[in-house]
Amino acid sequence: MKIYHTAKIACLLLAVLQLTSCGTHPAVAAGLGGVDTVFTSIDAQPETLSDELSGQFLPGWEGSGALRRFRTESGGYAVGLTEIDGESYFFGWDGFIRPGWIETDEDGRTVWRYAGSDGTLADGLTEIGGEWYWFEDCEMVTGWIETDEGRMYAGEDGALVRNGLAEGQWMDGDGYAIPETFTPDPELMEQVDAVINSCPDGISVVFSDLVSGQRWSWNETRSYYIASVFKLPYSLWLFERADAGEIDLDMTIPFTAENHRGNAGIIQFTEYGTLYSLHELIADALIYSDNTALEMLKSEFSPDDFDQWINTDRFGLTAEMSDSTDTMTNASDCCTFAGMAFAYMESGAEHADEFAASYCASEDRLIESELLTGQKYGWWENALHTASVIYADRPFAIAICTNWEARTPEDEANIQAVFDAVCAVFSGVSPRRGARAASLPGF
Repeated sequence: MKIYHTAKIACLLLAVLQLTSCGTHPAVAAGLGGVDTVFTSIDAQPETLSDELSGQFLPGWEGSGALRRFRTESGGYAVGLTEIDGESYFFGWDGFIRPGWIETDEDGRTVWRYAGSDGTLADGLTEIGGEWYWFEDCEMVTGWIETDEGRMYAGEDGALVRNGLAEGQWMDGDGYAIPETFTPDPELMEQVDAVINSCPDGISVVFSDLVSGQRWSWNETRSYYIASVFKLPYSLWLFERADAGEIDLDMTIPFTAENHRGNAGIIQFTEYGTLYSLHELIADALIYSDNTALEMLKSEFSPDDFDQWINTDRFGLTAEMSDSTDTMTNASDCCTFAGMAFAYMESGAEHADEFAASYCASEDRLIESELLTGQKYGWWENALHTASVIYADRPFAIAICTNWEARTPEDEANIQAVFDAVCAVFSGVSPRRGARAASLPGF
């Protein structure tokens, strides 16, 4: 049995192993640590803890579980960072293993390590509490990481960014950066074209690669009533104002006969006089496409302000919008709305997760997918649309606009077929798909 120690022999004579206050890894503060996790901050690392019984016991492991320690050939117990038979361990001043997160101060540099229940230190790619971390020589790494399979990025807490942006670059579900440029498979694009052309007249399709910004379109500027797709940019406007401190989402608005609109949504089933917070109204508008929720919001916030916000050069719409669900739009602008939603969800803004939770939980969905999908549909006279964000291997936005009024099963099947063909273009482009995240961080 071979034993290697990282400290020099002089460390054997170190008299005191100083212990500081228990360290708390950011993952634990976020609730990701196990209940049995032990946290120890250690400033010094002598090699062994000698005793006067040297030579009276055989070297090797003693005890079990968290009470394991290793007696060295000199008779003392291993202390600090120690390699035993090719595995690395970290022993406390008392010689016992330290399972869980371990914080050390080494020459003024804070180092985090993680030990399993048997004391073995994590190295390489490791899953802890549902998050993935990268350890180099058993030390947790942050920032950009170069691996044989590609680039990865770990935040300040060490957790790898997955299905999200890292310093402007999109990371896939396994935590690897995907190429910024994208060339779709020509055969898959031919299938998209064939499916769209097989649909009844009156359909427009625009989809965009949300990594590179590339777009593909069919009848992109054909005009349609925007219908309830309007609720998507309107909700983004309110959240952006809340982020800026201009409105308080805790404020309430009463449900009255004056702001009761149509049969869509759930507010209609409550009594007049019921108070709803802005949080609730925006969620109802996005999840249930509640027309009354939208009317209650519009009664409080000037439509003119929304018009000025949405029609600026910032968004580059091709058709001027008004403050109503009967304004005209096109698939190009609806795809822009979906892109705006994606940018906001990934922005880290104060209310980004709140918006994403509602946008990705729509009750009435024109498209079905196993992938995480945010979508806002619209259905009105001569209007059946969706403006969606799909977290495929390459995230993409898609707008499908039609003048199909009836919303028949055939209409829905055609829209689903278009979506499936487009989704195939963006799925399977990453060589690593096994660890796809189930949802966005923060949901």
